[in-house]
Amino acid sequence: HSRALYWRSTMTSRDEIEAHTNGYLNAFKDKDAQACADFYSDDAIYIACSSQPIRGRSAIQSSHESIIEEGFQILNIETTDVEISGNLAYVIQNLKGNQGDSVAMLALKREQDGQWRICAEAEVS
Repeated sequence: HSRALYWRSTMTSRDEIEAHTNGYLNAFKDKDAQACADFYSDDAIYIACSSQPIRGRSAIQSSHESIIEEGFQILNIETTDVEISGNLAYVIQNLKGNQGDSVAMLALKREQDGQWRICAEAEVS
């Protein structure tokens, strides 16, 4: 076994979700909307308090492109709650941004490839 495979095999589901969060944050800081969208399932839904629901990975990517272009930055994400049951999880996170802070509730599912992806997200300021 390679070290990476060993490390991956010893991760708990919560560790995997934390790694997912860190990967998303790094993609956002790199201003890579496509990489951000890859953390969502194909049929994901994203709901923010002041806009219509955004449905599907490609629409979520377009939304990320817009907010990145507008200069929005996520400075930090703190996971406060994680509950996992089989291949489903919900997560509560505090987001610190350059234009204010928000709280997000995410539902994630472990997909066929073994990766956790966001299938639903609701964010409030």
